[in-house]
Amino acid sequence: MARPHKAMVAPHNWGSLFGYYLQLHVGRAIDNFYHAEEDPMSCPAIITEGFEIRDGKVAVPETPGWA
Repeated sequence: MARPHKAMVAPHNWGSLFGYYLQLHVGRAIDNFYHAEEDPMSCPAIITEGFEIRDGKVAVPETPGWA
């Protein structure tokens, strides 16, 4: 819906660490992704190997799926 209007998207996500990592994967899939909202939580069920926050940006691993 945003692409025809040349708008960038930044999905709202607060209260879900899982949702944060899903947003990062969406960001890899669409060219009008602007921002992922980070929730400062932790969850031992989510393995975050390969994701790294640098200079306010997240480096998403090239491998498919979760680590």
